[in-house]
Amino acid sequence: MKPLTPEQEVWRAQKARQFLEDPMIKEALDGLQNRIIEQWSDTPIKDSEMREKAWMMYNMHKLFVECLREHIATGEMASLQLKQPRKFGIF
Repeated sequence: MKPLTPEQEVWRAQKARQFLEDPMIKEALDGLQNRIIEQWSDTPIKDSEMREKAWMMYNMHKLFVECLREHIATGEMASLQLKQPRKFGIF
C-alpha cells in the first residue's frame, strides 16, 4: 500500500472518529467486550481451550479499537502538519 497524503490521513481519522463515537457502535463494542469478559470469567477452570478462545476474542476486540484510535492519532498529526506554513527553498 502506498503512503497516504496528509489530507487522506485526516479524512481517515475523521471516519474512524465518527465510527467510534457513533452511539450504536459504542454500545455494540462495549456490549461485545462485556460478553467476552463474562464468557471468559464463567468458563470452568478445566476448560482451558474455551478460556483461550475468549482471551483471543478479547485481544482482537482490543486491537480493532486500537487500530481505529491509531488512525485518529495519525490524522491529528497530519492535520497539524497541514496547518504549518510551507517553506520553500532550494535546500
